[in-house]
Amino acid sequence: MWKFKIGGGIVLGIADSLEQLTGQDVAYIYPDFKTALVGDFESGTMKCAGKTSLKSYQKDWKTGIPKITFGELRTSKCLYNIDESTKWKISSNPLLRDPYEDEMVYVGRSKVAGAGLGLFSR
Repeated sequence: MWKFKIGGGIVLGIADSLEQLTGQDVAYIYPDFKTALVGDFESGTMKCAGKTSLKSYQKDWKTGIPKITFGELRTSKCLYNIDESTKWKISSNPLLRDPYEDEMVYVGRSKVAGAGLGLFSR
């Protein structure tokens, strides 16, 4: 089952009897379609996942459903989990880098005098 998310991400896995993405090998694929988090999900919600990348993408011509293969995990399987912000906290682990943002932006010294550090696209 492929579940497309607002913002361009996809949750991908085998659906349970209630048509929910629950299990140990469910993936969240970021909008770049290269970066992914694979691990344990419950009803489409990430409980425990590790960073990986897409290794291959092949269309199954019989079903029309693409088959995706992931590479080895590049982090601990339980490094990432759902961490929704509230009005009181941004994150439970604010120094943990988001894998997708890490691929898209970097912090560097601004060329504007006195501006200090800035966020730049890669």
